[in-house]
Amino acid sequence: MFSDELKEGTQHAHSGLEKKLVSHIRNISHVNDYIRLLRLMYGYYKPLQDKLEPFVAENNISNHFTVRNVEHIINDIEALQPETGTAIPLCDRTPHITSHASSLGALYVTEGSTLGGRVITQMITKKLSIPPDRGFSFFNSYGEETPAMWQKFKSIINHPREADEQTEMMDTAIETFSTFKDWIETNERKQKLRL
Repeated sequence: MFSDELKEGTQHAHSGLEKKLVSHIRNISHVNDYIRLLRLMYGYYKPLQDKLEPFVAENNISNHFTVRNVEHIINDIEALQPETGTAIPLCDRTPHITSHASSLGALYVTEGSTLGGRVITQMITKKLSIPPDRGFSFFNSYGEETPAMWQKFKSIINHPREADEQTEMMDTAIETFSTFKDWIETNERKQKLRL
């Protein structure tokens, strides 16, 4: 199945991003650290979601599958720290989304991350003693339905396609992993300059 090929073909890029995110999560010791992580996520996900929305609507993906919404991040920030009022910087280098195939490649990354989102929720709630129903609607978007939602999305990915579409999906998935990692590294450098 093509979802297996995607997993294998994106493994290196996936691993690089995962190491960066795990490093951030391990360094969380206060609610403000978690809010910084949420802001970092929003800064990448918001411009990416804006690129994806026309293709999700055009191809009726939402008729078969609910795409996780970035507005959950704003809700989580407000639940933990109401009235922050600070603008969140947005990433200016997200993957090129120019077709249905490329949108599926990016969604493979963002929707696949929901599987790890439940683990992230557990790690952070344990560290900060925050209940999982306060500030975790993004990471724990689908709750108990997460495995079922992932299977639904994989069925869309595994629908028979032309070879060039599969290549485009693979390339965009890799680009999504790598540009997200770049975004995190850019923010790390800015944080060091502030210290």
